Amino acid sequence: MKTKYLKAVSGNHALLKNNGIPIIGYIETKKRKTLKGDFVLISELIFHFGNKPCDHFEFVDGKLIHFLISKRTPEYINKAYEECIFKENSLDNFVSKVTSTYVFHEIGF
Repeated sequence: MKTKYLKAVSGNHALLKNNGIPIIGYIETKKRKTLKGDFVLISELIFHFGNKPCDHFEFVDGKLIHFLISKRTPEYINKAYEECIFKENSLDNFVSKVTSTYVFHEIGF
């Protein structure tokens, strides 16, 4: 199992809180064997934006298959999720879009 922490950074812009860049989520990557004997790469993406309620997304071989979004997630983040889900973005594009939306909203752009 491999964990990658996601920081509030988008391009040249970074959100600072308490003189540091906050961690807004993480990706846990695991390799699993299917019933047919093949191996698949499962990535669990979790956004928490520094709060208790978390939003969970599960990608298998880079494609979104499951998601669970908290009722407390702000509307602007929900719109970013919606865009990514309907466009069937890869894991990297999904993370980039949501992180950029969060950073620019919090900075005030």
